[in-house]
Amino acid sequence: PTLRHLDLSNNSMSSLVYKYTFRSMKQNKCLESINLFNSSVHNDVFRELNDLLLHNKSFSEINFNFAKLGSDGIRSYLDTLCHATSIKSVKIANNTLKYPALVALSYYFSKSPKPKLEELDLSYCNISVRELQLMMNNMPQWTFWRKKRDLYPHIHKLVLGGNHINGRNSIESFEIMVTRIQNLYALDLHKNKLT
Repeated sequence: PTLRHLDLSNNSMSSLVYKYTFRSMKQNKCLESINLFNSSVHNDVFRELNDLLLHNKSFSEINFNFAKLGSDGIRSYLDTLCHATSIKSVKIANNTLKYPALVALSYYFSKSPKPKLEELDLSYCNISVRELQLMMNNMPQWTFWRKKRDLYPHIHKLVLGGNHINGRNSIESFEIMVTRIQNLYALDLHKNKLT
């Protein structure tokens, strides 16, 4: 099989159909991207999705924008990110990220052996300044992660538009971003009501 791009966007398939689709694709070793934009991805299909991604060493991009993942879905997918080091672009826009999902996201960046992620889209995920500080490993309870200065060595583009990053601590958070993400080329903060 030589399929490189799988587009399942704007679908409301059942868990069974998702599972069958991902299982049937496992023999394809050339898959590079999956588009799940605006698709209801159920948490019980992540095992099959994770297996599919781990079997494709060339896989580089996944789009979960508007996919209604929820924190449990994000955490399930991050298990794959920790091992699928070829992934360069992750889009999770318009998914409400609760505290546990952001903890898991920060854990991924601190523990992944060779992260190569270049683009991370977290726009319209209801992220606050406090949660952003968590991601930047700047909260006191996560100081043991701060020993590694550059936790985001490969990220070139970070999209945080449409969140709730404002208030007196926002400038400090921005300073942390530009110092921690040393290879950052693009930072998108549109519609955050910055003050």
